[in-house]
Parts: sequence; C-alpha cells; structure tokens
Amino acid sequence: MNNVNFGVNIDKIIEINVVEPVIFKEFSANIIPATVSAFGFDLQKSTDSFSQIDWFMLLKLINASNNGLIVENIQAECVGRSGYRCKSNNFLTQIYRATGKNESDIIENLLNDNIHIKELLSLPFLLKAESETIIRVDFSLKIYKKLFFQLRPIVFNRQEIKEPETYQDLLQKAIIAIQINRNPKPLLIKL
Repeated sequence: MNNVNFGVNIDKIIEINVVEPVIFKEFSANIIPATVSAFGFDLQKSTDSFSQIDWFMLLKLINASNNGLIVENIQAECVGRSGYRCKSNNFLTQIYRATGKNESDIIENLLNDNIHIKELLSLPFLLKAESETIIRVDFSLKIYKKLFFQLRPIVFNRQEIKEPETYQDLLQKAIIAIQINRNPKPLLIKL
C-alpha cells in the first residue's frame, strides 16, 4: 500500500500520549510505538473516486499461558466528525509476520516494503504457548456516513480530498478490536 502522508500524523489528529496494552488473563496486545502509518487514501491509484482508507500498524502479541490460543480476528473502526465512520473490511485486511535476529530486525523487516521478506498470515492463526510475536496489520477501511440513523457508504472524488481537513473529519477516535478464542468479547485498544 502506498499511503500518502501529506504531513498529517495520527498523533496530530488523535492525541496519543500513551496507548495502554489490552490484557486478558495471560494474553496481552499492544501497538509498537512509532509503527503506525499515516491514515490516508492511496492517491497513486488511477481512479478519481475513493471509498476506502489505508492504514497499518505493528502489534506485539504475548501469550504467557501454558496453552496456545487462537487470534480469531483483528478489526479497526474509526469515528470522525459529522457522522463519519471508517470500518475495516475483513476480506481486505492483511496480516504479516517476519523473522529476524532480534526484535529490532523483525520490526525493520515488517516496515520494509519488500513483500518477499514477510509471511502473509490468514485469520484465525495460532499463538503458541509462552510465546510472543510481532505482526503488521494492514487495514483497508470502508468509509461510511451516518444518515438518518443508518450508515451509508461514502465515496470521495479526487478533488474533494483536502489535506488535512478530510483526514481530521474521518479520524478523531480509533479502536482496534482483537478477538481471541478464550474471551467471548473482543479486546479493545483505544486510540
């Protein structure tokens, strides 16, 4: 994905001081600092209409229990101004894992645009007992607007996309929901 930054960082749109990890019993998940991409339209596409936003981040997942667990789903939802909502599409969400000598190498490999150094994971996937893994989650979020108590899909024309006003309208709060097999409710990382 080729996100166009326009100089608008997520911390300017959402005030992120410290993102707290989510914890359930012996499982935890957290966003790795400085690995969240700019929230943006892929303006390199040869289309004049855009209905989805690209956004990625690196997550560190830890399973401290003696049993494996299954990560069943990872979704993102953003709330903007004036009834705008952006929701990830499960079919278009891509999750990657990479190897390296240490955590720093793994992070560097996941941030690298070379697709050949990353392994594509399919949901659901197993997180082995007493293990941790770092994954990259690439979200494609469909854009909706609340009209008369219903969410309706929205399309922006290329000339309507303004910097940074459009991004501020689309992203004021974000929630990353991680569903694991041991908890009936998703775990929520709130930004």
